[in-house]
Amino acid sequence: MQFLIVPAVLWALWFFGMCPAFPGFAFVLLACIYLMVCVIETQIKNARAAQLAQFNQLMDRLDRLERELSRQVENVQSEVNDLTYRVNR
Repeated sequence: MQFLIVPAVLWALWFFGMCPAFPGFAFVLLACIYLMVCVIETQIKNARAAQLAQFNQLMDRLDRLERELSRQVENVQSEVNDLTYRVNR
C-alpha cells in the first residue's frame, strides 16, 4: 500500500502550488490520505491474518480426518485379516 503515498504526495504538492492562500490545507489533506492508506493497509493485513488462521484450522481438521480414516482402514484391514484367517482354518 506504500505505493499510494507517492501519488498522494504529488497531488498535495500540486494543490499546494495551486492554492498558496491555504498551504496548511494541503498538508492536512496529505495527512488524512496517509492515515486512510494506513487504515486500509491494516485492514488488509488483518484480513490476510484471518484467512491464514482459517486455512490453518482447515488444515488441522484435514489432518485429524486423515488420521481417523487411517485408523478406520487399519481396523477394516485387521477384520479382513481376521476373517481370512478364520476361513482358512
